[in-house]
Amino acid sequence: MEEVAKEKNTFWPKCLGWSKQIFYIYSWIIIYLFAKDTESIGLLINFIITITALITIYLISNIFMFFFSKTFVLLSNINENNSINQIMNELFKEKPVVNITCSCYHYETRTYTTTDSNGYTTTQTSTVLVQTYVEMKQLNIFSYLDISGIFRLKETNKSFIRLEMGKEINFNDELTLLDVENIKNDLYVRNRFRDLYISISVNRIIPKMKDYYLVKLKKDENYCLIQKWVFILSGFLMVDQFYKFYLEYISTYQFFIIRKIISSRNNVLENNRYSEFTPGYTIENEKFVAKRDDIGGIDTELNLLLPTEEEIEKAKAFNKYIPEYKLNEYGDVININRNSIDNIINIQEKNEKENVEVKKIDDNVELNVKNNDSNSNDTTK
Repeated sequence: MEEVAKEKNTFWPKCLGWSKQIFYIYSWIIIYLFAKDTESIGLLINFIITITALITIYLISNIFMFFFSKTFVLLSNINENNSINQIMNELFKEKPVVNITCSCYHYETRTYTTTDSNGYTTTQTSTVLVQTYVEMKQLNIFSYLDISGIFRLKETNKSFIRLEMGKEINFNDELTLLDVENIKNDLYVRNRFRDLYISISVNRIIPKMKDYYLVKLKKDENYCLIQKWVFILSGFLMVDQFYKFYLEYISTYQFFIIRKIISSRNNVLENNRYSEFTPGYTIENEKFVAKRDDIGGIDTELNLLLPTEEEIEKAKAFNKYIPEYKLNEYGDVININRNSIDNIINIQEKNEKENVEVKKIDDNVELNVKNNDSNSNDTTK
């Protein structure tokens, strides 16, 4: 059951964090002992080694805190004004976007020469990627629908919820996948001679969605320590692991996937097979199920072109990638189709010297380019 899944991949980060905290405490003891007995040679050596290691770990830890710490991201996204209900409602209504990006580039070997104070010259070489052209096209989405299912708050006795979000934006029909393929091929044909390499990626996003939210559940309680600057201060004072422990103690963790289904040619709101996946939430005694018109939409200004017989025939190659959703035993929405579109959706690192051609839309022709997944973070966690 995804909503009640335990927080992933925390064992080794916690082990590393507490090892660092124990080393901090050990360092404080060594500094205290050396301050009391500065004449001991053994303590002096131990003090020098400890201080060197402490400064190194301290600097790395604080750099990591600003750029990679999940706690820092959570506190940056703290939301005391909006309730969990409001956040879920906003995400249910949000229209997804599909960006198809073409990047042309090559690699250059650069040589650097340095001279030290003694006059010795050192030459170093490095290979760097040089991007020369970028072009992006957006898929015209005629209709979209949220099919996330029901979010259930698993613990109500905590003060905060550490909410981790995943996203899944999938394609309703073969013609939509054909439109994506046509845009990819058009970008490739027009730009393939601009540089040695070309990369075409399909990025599916929900514009307003964040990966992590820290949401206050008890509005009547005040937690002055739950602030980003307090966490930064705890890092500078070398007690950040105790702060993380405190945050976990007063909060609960949940993971939830926002799922959207899109079409460039059809009206997904008329597709009855999605009716049982209507999103909503169960939070304490409040139960809510969204209205279908609120969590989907149609672009009435889009000039919708009816498919030709040739397009219908070509689109059949994508039939096996159309998702098939159902509710599992816990009431969660899952896709039981194991043929992931992510395996063919991107074109990466085409080398013109190797005469690599665009994949033809044919179910019997294998993709002969390197693929790369760009949706998930789109991570379905």
